Amino acid sequence: DEFYAPPECPVFEPNEEEFADPLGYINKIRPIAEKAGICKIRPPPSNNTKNTIFHVLYHWQPPFAIDVENFRFTPRVQRINELGIHTRIRLQFIENVAKFWDLQGQVFKLPHVGGKALDLYGLHDSVRQLGGFQDVCKNKLWNTVCNKLSLPKNFGTVLRQHYERILYPFDIMKSGGANLSLDNVDFFSNQSVSPESPMKRSKRKPVDEPLFADVSNNKELAKLQLFGSAGPKMVGLGLMAEQKGRMRSYMSSYPVDPAETKVKLEPVKSEIKVENMEVKKEDIASATVSNPNVMEEKVVKSERANNRKMRNRGSDHIPYSIIDSIDNCKMCSKDSNDSLLLLCDGCDDSYHTFCLIPPLQNVPIGEWRCPKCIAKECNKKTQAYGFEQARKEYTLQSFGEMADAFKSEYFTKPVHMVPTEAVEREFWRLVGSLEEDLTVEYGADIHVIENGSGFPRMCDAERRQLSSEEEEEVLCKMLKQAMKYFLSCFKNKNSSCCQEYAKSGWNLNNLPVQEQSLLRSISGDISGMKIPWVYVGMCFSAFCWHIEDHWTYSINYMHWGEPKTWYGIPREDAMKFEQVMHDSAPELFRHHPDLLHHLVTTMNPATLMNKGVRVVRTNQCAGEFMITFPRAYHAGFNQGYNFAEAVNFCPADWVPVGRQCVAHYRKMKKTCVFSHEEIVCKVANNPSSLDVQVAAVIYRDMLIMMQQEKELRKQLIDLVINLFKHCCFNNEYIFGHNVLVLLPQGITKADREAFELLPDDERQCLFCRTTCFLSAVTCPCKPDSLACLYHVKNLCSTCNTTDYVLRYRYSLDELPPILHKLKQRAEAFDTWCDMVNEAFKKTSDKLTLPELKVLLSESEEGKFPENDLLQRLKSVVNEAEICSRVSQQLVNTRKHRTRCCLTLNEIKAFYKQLQNLPCALPHLKQVSEYIENIQDFIASVEVGLGKEEPAMDEITKLLEDSSQFDLDLPQIPLLHQALQQARWLKDVRSHLLLEDPEDEDRAPVTLEQLRKLIDDGISVAPKQSVERAMAELQELLVLAESWEAKARDCLTNKVQVSITGATSITDKAKQIPVALPQCAKLGEAIKKAQAWLNKVKSVQNQDYYPYFEVLEALSHQARPMSIKMEQLALIESQISSARSWKEQTSKIFLKKNSLFTLLQVCFIGAKWRKRKNRSSIDDQHLEKTNKSNTNLSDSTDPIKVVAEFKEAEKKEMEMLILLRESNDAKALGLSVDSPTSPIKHTKPSDQSFDADDEDAVLYCICKKPSSFMLQCEVCHDWFHTSCVPLPKLNNSKSRVQQVYELKFLCPLCHRSRRPHLTTILSLLLQLQRLPVRIREGEALQCLTERAMSWQDKARRILSTDECQNALQRAVKLAGDTEGVEKNNSRRRKQRTS
Repeated sequence: DEFYAPPECPVFEPNEEEFADPLGYINKIRPIAEKAGICKIRPPPSNNTKNTIFHVLYHWQPPFAIDVENFRFTPRVQRINELGIHTRIRLQFIENVAKFWDLQGQVFKLPHVGGKALDLYGLHDSVRQLGGFQDVCKNKLWNTVCNKLSLPKNFGTVLRQHYERILYPFDIMKSGGANLSLDNVDFFSNQSVSPESPMKRSKRKPVDEPLFADVSNNKELAKLQLFGSAGPKMVGLGLMAEQKGRMRSYMSSYPVDPAETKVKLEPVKSEIKVENMEVKKEDIASATVSNPNVMEEKVVKSERANNRKMRNRGSDHIPYSIIDSIDNCKMCSKDSNDSLLLLCDGCDDSYHTFCLIPPLQNVPIGEWRCPKCIAKECNKKTQAYGFEQARKEYTLQSFGEMADAFKSEYFTKPVHMVPTEAVEREFWRLVGSLEEDLTVEYGADIHVIENGSGFPRMCDAERRQLSSEEEEEVLCKMLKQAMKYFLSCFKNKNSSCCQEYAKSGWNLNNLPVQEQSLLRSISGDISGMKIPWVYVGMCFSAFCWHIEDHWTYSINYMHWGEPKTWYGIPREDAMKFEQVMHDSAPELFRHHPDLLHHLVTTMNPATLMNKGVRVVRTNQCAGEFMITFPRAYHAGFNQGYNFAEAVNFCPADWVPVGRQCVAHYRKMKKTCVFSHEEIVCKVANNPSSLDVQVAAVIYRDMLIMMQQEKELRKQLIDLVINLFKHCCFNNEYIFGHNVLVLLPQGITKADREAFELLPDDERQCLFCRTTCFLSAVTCPCKPDSLACLYHVKNLCSTCNTTDYVLRYRYSLDELPPILHKLKQRAEAFDTWCDMVNEAFKKTSDKLTLPELKVLLSESEEGKFPENDLLQRLKSVVNEAEICSRVSQQLVNTRKHRTRCCLTLNEIKAFYKQLQNLPCALPHLKQVSEYIENIQDFIASVEVGLGKEEPAMDEITKLLEDSSQFDLDLPQIPLLHQALQQARWLKDVRSHLLLEDPEDEDRAPVTLEQLRKLIDDGISVAPKQSVERAMAELQELLVLAESWEAKARDCLTNKVQVSITGATSITDKAKQIPVALPQCAKLGEAIKKAQAWLNKVKSVQNQDYYPYFEVLEALSHQARPMSIKMEQLALIESQISSARSWKEQTSKIFLKKNSLFTLLQVCFIGAKWRKRKNRSSIDDQHLEKTNKSNTNLSDSTDPIKVVAEFKEAEKKEMEMLILLRESNDAKALGLSVDSPTSPIKHTKPSDQSFDADDEDAVLYCICKKPSSFMLQCEVCHDWFHTSCVPLPKLNNSKSRVQQVYELKFLCPLCHRSRRPHLTTILSLLLQLQRLPVRIREGEALQCLTERAMSWQDKARRILSTDECQNALQRAVKLAGDTEGVEKNNSRRRKQRTS
């Protein structure tokens, strides 16, 4: 079955108190854990293992006490696939089949089917379940066999051939149906022997008696006669089933006479005896007559080649009377034809080649065994399977290196990264695999006595005194390994810690010999049970299914390493488990009934669970304990390299289970490890030191033991009486005292024997191997052997019973006193319980507290078990002690005050408790008087609190009086509540100005103060006045918060409210006597909104439209206001229209990335500076901008604005004329120093010019002398062509015409684009529709009027006669010039060509 994980076993984590008593805790968890068979215990964190440096708590973890350097062991070798019961039975079956063919000289090879090795055992078992080979062939069930083996149906013929060749002869041999020798047939090939053999024999003559084969008692032989064609041929022998009335011959060359020969076959164990068979010598000799030369030649060659032992007879005439002679054939009992007699290499018996079934055609090669020897060899009892010891000895380090290397290499990953689930699945896969043979090593059952324990022991602390040289060597090592010693100290491996763990009850060296464990009664050291064993495991090393010796408890502790996986079965399913194991491999249990005691056989837990067996599992990690319970089968394997230690122990509840185990061992004939009766008697001889529970269990077990012993001795008497009832018996007193019950009548000898002094192997029952202790019987002929009283009949078969000697440890008269003392010890607890119960029942004349303490001390001295009565006595004594101290404090309260306050009910209950105690205590009357004084004080307090308005002085006095008592009276909190109520009401009146309404200087209460009053009022005890004040405060708070929320919503624009709505909110908020900050802010906002509305009205009431800047300023003021302004939307729309007009106009006039604004471009009032020193364009531009801005006034009157523009135009023309005159003076060459010259030159700042150029005229923006330059048409200034952008030329015209029409404007004069007049007129029309005045628009309007005025003047001038004539002459001159240019161009082309 495929493995799947069983459920987890119980896991327990005791606290420190529970962990202190190991066996007590195990007994506590037993009802739960025993249902699973195994359990895991995790030690608790202990304060004793607290590290003083880092303050870390560690779990209970003893230091590893083994000397790692000197620890050496030899592990066991485990082959994983041989551990499984299913794989082992298969491997043993294959081994037996291989032996069967090997004994006949055939080489056995395991066949493969479907790409894998054929499961011969599964094939054999499947055929057996279906009725055998003949039934499967007859009923054509080979497809069913294929299904059982999980093979396709088309392999049915192949399986039949393999079974017929390999297993069918083996079946016949095992059944004992025929003495077959099949050496001449190659069963490992597909060829079969033909009936027409080259070795021909003469025709056999009929004999006197018919030849019959009586196969009624052998089913396989009968089937072999019917279905033998495909298997080994029974050549030359005609057999007939007598009961079937038919005969089948396999050789047509050997006809059989109608007078049938009868052959009777009687199977005796593994051989067949043939009786009443007579074969004439003439029939045998006829085989050589037909071809004697060939026969002799073949026989001689075979003898020479194989050195075969053939018996030669001197004469063929042998008397029939010596038919059983050793030299005769064992089949026909004749010695005729000596040349064909084969001698067995095993038993030296002789067989004719033609008498064998089937007959041999050739002399076999190599050694030959007769059918009897083959059957004997194959039916031998197999030896018990066991583990071999490894040849290599390991240390812990070398074994760990090997184990880790194996695991990492097997799983191809680091050891710590292999999950436990993967290891578990792989382990069970390997257990069930026939082909994978994995070998591991396991250091199991290593004796602690020889190698040391992993736990510290007190005996290890006793060290011999070191010499001075050794002390120096140790000191050097300590200095070299200082860090290692520091770490060891850090891990609590110091001497004090070692002693603590060495004395711990959980130390496996101490647990078996604790007081509650019965193993402490065994004087010897039983290794593995009383003395622990240690285990060093590696990956896949396993311990198979088993139970502990004598069905004891076991405990296993993992010191360190990787986990150990455990599986457990509860005791209730033990018999079911044993039955499943027996049914799985009955052959193994038939040869070895005690197979499960050898710890070498395991089975997949999934298979067990599928069979109905309950199984649990767990992973035991380092520092954890595993407990196995009596007769709980358990198994497991190691996940990797680890070190564990285990031992057995026997608490009281094990005793009845141990007796059942002895009976089971007696039935199984298994040797006991110790004597159960010896432990019981040894414990019973010292009853005073026993725990009561142990005494009760031992008493019940000893009672059963004594009754069984009486019954056995009575049966022995009856045995002797039945054998010698006609004889006289000696019934005298042999040893001077009455041993009539001890000595049976007729046994005249009896000796007392100290069995505990004898070695266990010298007092074992000869038949059942039980270790005897109470009694045994010996025989004079076998003085070293003895028998228990259960098997007296098996002691000796030659001597009379009267000669037996009874050896006894106790007479039957000595056992009752021992049992009586044990009973007294067990019943002492009952007597004590009666005394305690009687003390608890008394209502008068009660015991005193010291008398109860005496009873408690008796329980401790008697080691009575923990039960409800003992717990009650402890609680009563503890309660009485506490009550005594409390009553003394109450009586002496005036002198010594206590720290705890009691209520009156508690004091009354305490007084009642004193009365109900099962013991009498002093101070009972004083406590009663103290209660009366308290009641008087409570009455006075209730009178004071009953008044409607108690005075403060009275309440204060009552509170002062209450402090004299250590009481917790309910009236005292009421007094404090009254004071608190008065104080709170006073605070309410003062804050709400109710005490002095005329005080106007005090500010109203704030919301925070109002909330604080309400919060304080919640903690005040309820009262009518308080509740009324609370209601008023809450109503006021809700009202104030509502108006505050409305004002907040208005201020945060969550709600758009008009100025009228905001005013109504503020007016209503003023009526509330609470300071509202949001309402105050809303009032300020209302004032600002009212002022803004007044400004808007003043602007709207003017006779002309407001300027764009005025509206934009009003919009900026209104936006942050939290009050809705209806006029704001209209103003915003007007501003948006004006802004769009300005953007459109800017796109028409302004250049891309222009430095000038629209107003600067359209405004003509900028003054032209006199260029005393040449500056950059940016400086000139900034100067113009500043001056132009300063020329505009802030007047809003349109007439004044137009007048300012006209005045600015006039000043512009004047400045332009002056600038032209200054620039023209450069070209005329006027003296620089002339006072009349308008040019004022300035030397450049840099010294790049020579001294001769100091008076040179500077031009352009680069402030350099003259070169090729262009003159501006507006300012008449000169500029280098490389410093300013050149004007665009019309390439369609001639160069002369281009130069003539060239109009250059400098960057200072060409400040904007020059749109068409019609475009400007459309902009002006849009401007007139706007209800807003724009300064740029007014400037544009003035500019347009100026342009139109200039246009009118130009038309008038051009319309005169003088201008018309001049234009005509210019046109004519331009045409002549163009003709000359064309002629010159033509001539240049001709020259070029």
